[in-house]
Amino acid sequence: MGVAYGSPTDTVAKILREAVIQCPEALNEPEPIILFDDFGDNSLNFEVHFWAHVRTMMQARRVESELRFLVDRLMRDADITIAFPQRDVHLDTLKPIEVNIRQLNEPN
Repeated sequence: MGVAYGSPTDTVAKILREAVIQCPEALNEPEPIILFDDFGDNSLNFEVHFWAHVRTMMQARRVESELRFLVDRLMRDADITIAFPQRDVHLDTLKPIEVNIRQLNEPN
């Protein structure tokens, strides 16, 4: 998972660990492993590794989903932004930029 650049990495790691602890299906032993994986193009990337007893793929997906809900809530509570892809657009401003506003014709 990725968080916005400038986020407090120690706090992010604590929140991810807390989310695993709060997830009822996740096992407490062995302890979850939280890794600060990389400085990505658009985010500071973390990995969360945890253990759970599951019998089916759907059960595993439900545990992962529950953990994502917890992470989202805890990050919002801490005002930490989960990152999204961003792109910079550079305009040639050596000459004025022409802007046209047009009204779209509505279908009859």
